[in-house]
Amino acid sequence: WQAIIREVVHVPFGRNLDFESAKLSVGEITRPPSFVLATAKPGDLQQMRLFLNARSQTIHTGWLTEIMDVLGAEWKLGYQNSRILSPGDNILPESDNASSESVVGRHPLTNENVYYPRSDFRRRLVGGRLQEKLVAQKSVMIADDLRRTPIETLLGKVEITGPGSALSGMEVKEFLSSLATPPDEAVPYMADLFSDLVPQLRNSVPELVLPRYDELAVQVGHVQVEPGVEFTAATWIVELSAPIGPMSSFRGYTAPVFVESLPSSDDTVS
Repeated sequence: WQAIIREVVHVPFGRNLDFESAKLSVGEITRPPSFVLATAKPGDLQQMRLFLNARSQTIHTGWLTEIMDVLGAEWKLGYQNSRILSPGDNILPESDNASSESVVGRHPLTNENVYYPRSDFRRRLVGGRLQEKLVAQKSVMIADDLRRTPIETLLGKVEITGPGSALSGMEVKEFLSSLATPPDEAVPYMADLFSDLVPQLRNSVPELVLPRYDELAVQVGHVQVEPGVEFTAATWIVELSAPIGPMSSFRGYTAPVFVESLPSSDDTVS
């Protein structure tokens, strides 16, 4: 029990707290120039505030007891799957008085030794296998809190390389909200898109903009927050034209060519 208590007190969340980062960063994704991508990091004060807030959710009155309960429940679930138990079996580590390292049987799938409850609980705890579920639960809790936090309190000013670099230095919310202002004049679609057969469409302007400009403030709240995944927020505008006729209205359209072939003498016709 001293090994169990020492492990919970000194390294309650295990010895490995690293998260796997995304294999492909958002900044490395190929995108058209109409997509302006900015990155931002929290300032020192923001980072400290986030750290203290996360710690307050994790370390509180009774937090070690809470951790012990989670670890015990996780162990019990795994232990029940390792042994064939009868209704009268008592698998509480606190009730186990078998000698340390006593083997009760073998795992039916892996053929590994299965120890009596107290020894098995200690081995799994010290080995770090039980803490993964605990860390996952706490990480999701912290991520949920971040999702509800105003974005301007999370990140500093944006940095942009490539298309849109003139916007570098804006506050995050200002950058994301910049699409909320409608243009003074609607910008028509490029004339070269349309065929010479439909010159009237060359002055075509968007008939519908989604989301509407007065709804964009809500769209800023679409934030992805998951443990080990880049924090992502986005706003967007999609401009839709009025209904346009056949595909031949577009300059790049090429009519399909159909070739009729007769069956050869080797083909079977039914």
